[in-house]
Amino acid sequence: MTGIRFSRDGAASTHGFGLGNCLAPAEALDLLPPRLVVHAVEVTDVEFGTPLSEAVRSALPVLTDRVTASVRQAYDGTPGAGRRQER
Repeated sequence: MTGIRFSRDGAASTHGFGLGNCLAPAEALDLLPPRLVVHAVEVTDVEFGTPLSEAVRSALPVLTDRVTASVRQAYDGTPGAGRRQER
């Protein structure tokens, strides 16, 4: 399988997978949901042991608010619930 990287301890990692690689098995099994929301942060360094960059760290509050809003909307139909005002 392409895209799988192994860490120093031999554990497989999916960090090299693209979105298409992740969704292909569900599509092949006809298990994709009718609606899929993807929240992501683009990273620049995925080397083993690299800490969060400042850019990723600063994106986390907005990202977590958006994820919270998506989950709330999925469960109660409230658009934008829990969304923090962006500056």
